[in-house]
Amino acid sequence: MAEPRPDDAAPAERSAGAVCVPQGVEGDAGAAFDGAPRVLLLHGLGRSPRSLRLLARRLRAAGLEVAAPAWPATRWAARIAEDAALTAAEAAEAAFGDRRFHAVGHSLGGVLAAQLKARAPLRVGRIVALGAPFAGSPAAARAARLTAWLGPLSARARLGPALDALAEGAPMAPALPAGAQALCVAGTRAVPGVGAVLGLTGRHDGRVARESALALPGAARADVRAEHAWLPLSAEAARCTVAFLRDGPTRR
Repeated sequence: MAEPRPDDAAPAERSAGAVCVPQGVEGDAGAAFDGAPRVLLLHGLGRSPRSLRLLARRLRAAGLEVAAPAWPATRWAARIAEDAALTAAEAAEAAFGDRRFHAVGHSLGGVLAAQLKARAPLRVGRIVALGAPFAGSPAAARAARLTAWLGPLSARARLGPALDALAEGAPMAPALPAGAQALCVAGTRAVPGVGAVLGLTGRHDGRVARESALALPGAARADVRAEHAWLPLSAEAARCTVAFLRDGPTRR
């Protein structure tokens, strides 16, 4: 699927239909920063930092210092959790050295953000996962089957071993430390009929089921009416992210 242009407005988004009211518990009191809060943005599988440019621009406009490094998503091996944590740690060190930061990730990048919080709980502040497949995605298995005949152009060839882990429903949600503040944002809009083609049921964003996107234990939850690829371009998702990074979870 073609990567949306960062300057595009998400066509599926309607502010009246978005439901972005994070709910969670208090915790992670040590979220203070020296100077402007820093945010590590992590792109998804088969994507690049370019897919996060609009989100990065919105976060900077809100007074946050942002770094969006590239990471070799297609070269993840079968040990997906360990590889994710190592990759994210290297990206964070390159971006911020030993300074504290928040982590925000789209799709598989959200899994990296959670793994990084579990690996370095004192160094990583709050985390936000946009459409992250914490419980895998049947769409990955269907995409692999539907494109197998394309050989080197198939989804499996282009996206690498991580696609297999997604298809198998490998558990990707780490156990977060006590008091961690995390927000899972689920997209709830998709092109009509795409769910049937890709094996998705219930509410989903065209790639990841809502239940999978919200499957990080202990995390606050929010819904945004946008498709999977458009979540980083969603103004509502950006507002939700900024509010959570600033204030943490809220009750209602």
